[in-house]
Amino acid sequence: MESGPVGGQMVADLPLLTSDLAGIGGRLKESPADFVVTELPLYEPCGTGEHLYLRLRSQSIGTLALVALLARLWKVPRRAIGTAGIKDKMAISEQTISIHLPRESRHESERALVELGQSVEIRQVSRHTNKLRTGHLRGNLFAICLRDVRPGAIALAEAKLGRLGVTGWPNFYGPQRFGLQGDNHEQGIALLTKRSRIKNSLDRLLVSAAQSWFFNACLAERIRQDSFQTLLSGDVLQKTSGGGLFYYAETGDEQKRFEQQDISHTGLLPGRKVLPARAAALDLEQRIQDQLGWSAALFDHPDVPGSRRLNRIPVADLELRASDNNLRVRFGLLPGSYATTVLREIQNP
Repeated sequence: MESGPVGGQMVADLPLLTSDLAGIGGRLKESPADFVVTELPLYEPCGTGEHLYLRLRSQSIGTLALVALLARLWKVPRRAIGTAGIKDKMAISEQTISIHLPRESRHESERALVELGQSVEIRQVSRHTNKLRTGHLRGNLFAICLRDVRPGAIALAEAKLGRLGVTGWPNFYGPQRFGLQGDNHEQGIALLTKRSRIKNSLDRLLVSAAQSWFFNACLAERIRQDSFQTLLSGDVLQKTSGGGLFYYAETGDEQKRFEQQDISHTGLLPGRKVLPARAAALDLEQRIQDQLGWSAALFDHPDVPGSRRLNRIPVADLELRASDNNLRVRFGLLPGSYATTVLREIQNP
């Protein structure tokens, strides 16, 4: 079964919408302070309930390590802890995390908070009625420093931004999706090939990487065949702001909404219950499936419902500021979108 290049190389080889325009170059993540991400909550905790809500600002601690720390301090299983998204280690991150504590000891919790405060900054402590779950956020704000960029970086970046403001930005998954070795998708395919049950968070992570690999391959093909900026017959569409899925009815109204970036075509994260594309859009997905050597039944699995993801996203409130040989970039992204894939479009070729 073919698997192609490892995850990091695959992402490096993805096509650019602005490949004919010079990039700014530069280096990313020389230090955690070069990559600051702030999670925008979908709702505020109400103040009562079985779940402790912690607003935390951390440096050089990824979300998964933070979850492990909270589980140890509060002596709860990791499944009792909820997050809206996963943040990287090499960053300064502000996010909310929930802990299910229906019978909390006030003394024990105060002790745990004191110990936690030695590792991270505690911005808010509250309570709420439900566990925080993946996607329970409005988006993320990023403040990033790219070091040693090319001369005239702002002018180079603005040329790219002018075009991407019209076309929208490709919503590729970043290399971190595929793990440190870049092979999480291969392990996910191995699980699916064996028809194993997807029974824990690691299994779900690996299968998700395989779905993400497929999504990236389809989106890359769409850019290469010059159909990123148009709608195909049979496309499954979604409002950029979220909501239900619907088929492209090939009306002038939909094309106008697409050009205004109110709606986007979506890409497939394969699974048993996902809404399928039709016609030309389905042909593209099947062609990629054949190229990968994946069988049609691979993702027909009871534990893999599948979903669809926006192929195209807006980037909100993007600001550029030059500082010596560096360029500081600020912008906002929808939940699940990767800052690194936005930056690669500006930095390259």
